[in-house]
Amino acid sequence: MNGSNTARKHQQISPIEIEALVARRDALDGLKKRYDHMEASVRATEADLIEALRLGADVPQGYDLQVRTTERKYPSWKSHFAAVCGAEATARVLGETTPTIYKILIVK
Repeated sequence: MNGSNTARKHQQISPIEIEALVARRDALDGLKKRYDHMEASVRATEADLIEALRLGADVPQGYDLQVRTTERKYPSWKSHFAAVCGAEATARVLGETTPTIYKILIVK
C-alpha cells in the first residue's frame, strides 16, 4: 500500500500491513510526546533566562541576548463581534480587554 490511493478490490490485507501501521502510529505518538516534552523544556529554560536577565544577570562574552516583548489584545473573534454588536460595543470591549503579553528570548 505505502500510502497510495489505489483501490485493492478483492485482495487480502496482510497482517504485516496492519502491524506496520500500528507500529508507525506508536512511533508517531512517541515522537509527539518527546516533542511536547522538549518544547516544555525549552519554554521553561527560556522563561528562566528571561527572568535572570530581568534581575540583571551578566551575559557571557560572545552572546547577545535580547528579550522581545509583544502584546496581543485583539481576539480572533473581533470581526465577528463587530458585525453582530457594532463598532461602539467592539471599541468598548476592546478598551476593557487586558492584552496578553508574550516574551521571547532572542539569542544572537
